[in-house]
Amino acid sequence: MKKHNFISSVALALFIALAPSSVRADGAGVYWGTMNTQLFGKGKVVGGIYEISPVPLLALQLRGGYARGFDKFNIKPPPADGLNEYELSINNMLFGGLNGANRAQMKNFTVVPIEVGVIGRTSVLGFAGVYAGVGYGYYIVPAFTVSSRSGIDHVKNVKDISGWWGLIGVEGGMPNVKLFAEMKYSRAISRDIDIELEYMGYKGSFNADINLSGVSYMIGVKLSW
Repeated sequence: MKKHNFISSVALALFIALAPSSVRADGAGVYWGTMNTQLFGKGKVVGGIYEISPVPLLALQLRGGYARGFDKFNIKPPPADGLNEYELSINNMLFGGLNGANRAQMKNFTVVPIEVGVIGRTSVLGFAGVYAGVGYGYYIVPAFTVSSRSGIDHVKNVKDISGWWGLIGVEGGMPNVKLFAEMKYSRAISRDIDIELEYMGYKGSFNADINLSGVSYMIGVKLSW
């Protein structure tokens, strides 16, 4: 039994020592691409990656990024059921054309994703490979403004949002320097956020879900050591 354990230990040590560096090395990298969300459309994202790989094939990955430039405010006005003629008129002034960029839009809306997860990968001679992973995400949403139809801005503070993510990617290059491309799905929703608009002295508000869920596409470069 002791001989068998010794042989197994030697075999494991040899596997770790001879495994391609891309499946067992620590590393760091940068990425850039697009972050797609249900509520705010598509934005641009840049960020960094750090990996710790204590064993072959698996790595603990930390990510941090910054996303901005989202292209739409895809939200619907509240229902008008039960409103009298005067209330309906005010409602139309407040919320009419809410989806139009010249009527109501987001200003200075950004997202700071901080993510941690587990990545599994395969490698061919250390030069190319496929990887996939899952993890937890914490999405910081700094204060932003909503510009109403009247042009009056309202500063909004949204509590930070947490969720989960999963990704799949391909990588290739030299053993210690690789280019990669990946597709990542994130699921992160904060419900019942109050949005206030104003028009000609009249104010109205409604609840909305801040939904950052969507598919993102990134490319980047990573160094391993």
